[in-house]
Amino acid sequence: MIYFFYFDGIHSKVPKELNNIAVHDKLDLISWMYGGIISLISFLALFIAFTYENKLVVASQNKSQIYYPYSLSYDDVRLNLINYSKSISKDRILNSIYWIFIVVSFFSIIIWGLVVGWYTNYKFINVKHLTDLGLLHVTILSMWLILSYVLIFICVILNLVRNKKDPLNKGYLPHEYSLINMDYLKSEQADIEEFLFKCSPIIEIIKNPPLSEPKYELNIFFPIKLKNLRFVIKIFDNEKNLKLRVFGVLNKINAVGETYFKILTDDLDININDLGEYSSAEFKFYDNECNLVGLFIAKAQLNNGDFTFVADRKRDVKIVKRDSDYHDIKNKEDEIIEFTYL
Repeated sequence: MIYFFYFDGIHSKVPKELNNIAVHDKLDLISWMYGGIISLISFLALFIAFTYENKLVVASQNKSQIYYPYSLSYDDVRLNLINYSKSISKDRILNSIYWIFIVVSFFSIIIWGLVVGWYTNYKFINVKHLTDLGLLHVTILSMWLILSYVLIFICVILNLVRNKKDPLNKGYLPHEYSLINMDYLKSEQADIEEFLFKCSPIIEIIKNPPLSEPKYELNIFFPIKLKNLRFVIKIFDNEKNLKLRVFGVLNKINAVGETYFKILTDDLDININDLGEYSSAEFKFYDNECNLVGLFIAKAQLNNGDFTFVADRKRDVKIVKRDSDYHDIKNKEDEIIEFTYL
């Protein structure tokens, strides 16, 4: 059946059941609800684009680069950690929007449902007598159901964003301190060896005045301080004799990406003449179960009588068949950094 409607004074045949003020009101209701759906979908699209693209996507990319920092320097790793921390920082505005949207959505669904029921006299479908008015009622009900679904869907999306759902991978983005926790990185199957190589400490033996009888400082510097980091560093003289052992456990973290420097002694009691360009150092790193997870080698770098040892070569931990260097840090939970003479 084809109906002709009345537009701009042009007469047409209109069914009596459609030619009344109530029907026009219902048509206005459909238009209003449709406009609401479009507005909410637009808001959702803008919100997801802004939040995911500018924060969570960036954070997820930073996390992946931290797990596998193959082409990064330690400065790059540190920058990724700092950027990750900023990207997942608690957003009070987002949290407020979420709870406001929850309340608004709840009352909107209830109120719009009552309005739909009032407009349709709670008569939605009559299978035996499905008239044009019945179809209109079905359309109004469908629009209300779609709108309710959209509101609930947006609430779910907002909650996922609020809880830092990883947009590029499964699960949620970890807490910022987890990315500097050796136990967590191991559980996530990150490349710990590569990560430690980029963040390994630097040992310095520095000459202090007076120049007539110089004293030497023994310093250790961490470009990035890590949590649950267990290490043993052995320093060898020109004849490959072991002269010093520096060992410790790091646990106290004040900020993600922070550096750490400690003077172990300002009166080093070894014969400096035994050290030279052929001196070397061995860096060993362990997990909580004292399994070797990183082994690096460094040659001495000389500068005006000072010695610096920076890990510059990796070695396969599997070549170490027997290892007892960890006994000084075994079962240690408190943060310690100490050294011994050999």
